Amino acid sequence: MSAPLADAVRMEAVRLRTVRSTYVLVTLATGLGALVALLLALLLRVGPMSGEDTAVVLTDGGDAAPVSLVGVTVALLGVVTVSHDYRYGLVRAVLLAQPRRVVLVAARLLVLSAVAVGVTTVATLLAAGACLASGHAPTLDGATLRVLLLHAGVVIGWAWLGAGLTWLLRHAAGVVAVLLACPLALEPALLLASRFDQAALLRPVVRWLPFSAARQALAHDLAADGAAVLPSAATFAAFAVAAAGLAVLLVRHRDA
Repeated sequence: MSAPLADAVRMEAVRLRTVRSTYVLVTLATGLGALVALLLALLLRVGPMSGEDTAVVLTDGGDAAPVSLVGVTVALLGVVTVSHDYRYGLVRAVLLAQPRRVVLVAARLLVLSAVAVGVTTVATLLAAGACLASGHAPTLDGATLRVLLLHAGVVIGWAWLGAGLTWLLRHAAGVVAVLLACPLALEPALLLASRFDQAALLRPVVRWLPFSAARQALAHDLAADGAAVLPSAATFAAFAVAAAGLAVLLVRHRDA
């Protein structure tokens, strides 16, 4: 890691630790993961869980949930982290401390990625503890472990989307609306419409819906075949990287 990037990473880490909302959102993310795990575990029979059940419970719903609650909460952290610069007029001071805008964006995304991995790990451990406390022993086979790793990647993608879209739109409420409306309303509507013959043109399109792809990447049966999960994971990753890449281009050329 270059010296400017290392300095920027340290600055972003300090800034993140000094914002109260960071602790609120991190606590909410880990708590939601444990709560969802406990509620799902209570619906299962007492005893060891299957690999598929374990994957669903330890990833706050896995492919059965419309969105990853941990992912959405970490995305909100990305939104708050970037929007604070514009809301409180800190952007010029931040750019004065680190005038290389690409380095600044990269450092913030790296710090958010580290937080996403940490939050996902803690949430998974709390979820496993909730399962054991309710009389269910998780089954950590190879396919389940792959799902857990992909879940961490999905949460990182959510964090990048939150930050990237906020750089693009500069409107926190608008970004939150996009992050919720797309997976909960727009994509389900497109998937439903594609089933009708009159909307056959949508069928090739719905294969590339990013949030649906993120959900499919956490399916246990897909994870059993490593090659089958790659298109779904790659689709969501490409969407997150594209949002971050556009943000880099805009931040470089737009006035602070």
